[in-house]
Amino acid sequence: MRTKTKQAVIPAIRDYTGFHRKQDTAYQEWLARQGVPVTRGMSVHDLNELPVGPWGDSGVLMNVVSLPATGETSDLWVMEIPPGGQLRPLHHMIHAMVFVLRGRGATSVWTAQAKKQTFEWHQGSLFAIPLNAWYEHFNGSGAQPARLAVMTNAPLAINMYPRHDFLFDNPAVFPEVYDGQEDYFSSHGEHFGQTMWKANFIADVRTHETDMYQERGAGGTNMHFSFGSSFLTAHISEFEPGTYKKGHRHGPGPHVLLLSGRGYSLTWADRKERYRIDWQAGTVYVPPNYWYHQHFNPHAGPARYLALTFPSHLVGRPLAGRLRGQPREPGDQIEYRDEDPWVMEQFARECERNGTPVKRERMTREYEESVEAPRVELM
Repeated sequence: MRTKTKQAVIPAIRDYTGFHRKQDTAYQEWLARQGVPVTRGMSVHDLNELPVGPWGDSGVLMNVVSLPATGETSDLWVMEIPPGGQLRPLHHMIHAMVFVLRGRGATSVWTAQAKKQTFEWHQGSLFAIPLNAWYEHFNGSGAQPARLAVMTNAPLAINMYPRHDFLFDNPAVFPEVYDGQEDYFSSHGEHFGQTMWKANFIADVRTHETDMYQERGAGGTNMHFSFGSSFLTAHISEFEPGTYKKGHRHGPGPHVLLLSGRGYSLTWADRKERYRIDWQAGTVYVPPNYWYHQHFNPHAGPARYLALTFPSHLVGRPLAGRLRGQPREPGDQIEYRDEDPWVMEQFARECERNGTPVKRERMTREYEESVEAPRVELM
């Protein structure tokens, strides 16, 4: 099925001359040609406040968040749909996971072999576009813009296959991924294991149920989402005021997007200076490749974040082996008993400044051993 609506037209990748050293990558050249604002750095304090600009003849405005810590494995397209507007039909050989930052609207999806399906979304919704399927986004409000945060693997895809027609005008269809079944984008998921939820559409990750997740400590909760529509995955995590999570590290690419609460995160290379990132709802940051990072909630009320990421068997390891000179100890997660005492001391000062009691007992091995995760009644 081909769309009768005018298709989106975006700036094409120019003829790439090869992967020579010291020249821009194909992705960097593509990014420069899009004509939209590009945001770099270690983090973005509020995605809702980013400036956006017209993205070709697509009908939407965009800002590409391209944080160096991703190592050009992923990026974040912050897409704004004007009041009453739409993203014109588009398809690509790029995986895309969509989170609704604000607004309400609908998305239509179809292929040459599958009829068009349309589903509605609102602030907090999460879904993935099936690979190379045609899609268009509509703003359901005539008065307010809608803003989406779309994690993609565009840097990897464009660097590997620097041809516009291959990536954005490819007739390939993947019926094993999307065949147009009626309930494909239903919000009725399947709870198929502790902290595991299978679905292609999550109505609102801000309020979605979570399970106990002892691995990161402090009585925190978690839910991992498995999407049949995309190679990309996501999970949500929540932890109480006066607590913090264990420091840990993994490979590059995950975007940590704050949904609620206020606090800070520390990130550091092994035995190096710690960098602090203050966050609130709307903040996003990407931990650098195999750097430790740790999340702290010294304010009133629980904090919840959404991680847009690659499958765990990929992000659980560094991009190209361990960093040179890094010892194997203390491992990829730092237990509370092994962390630098400065971590708790600093956190206690932050909590005192905010009038938040420190739940010290939560950050102990004894507490972890005393908590038993509830049994999940599988659907």
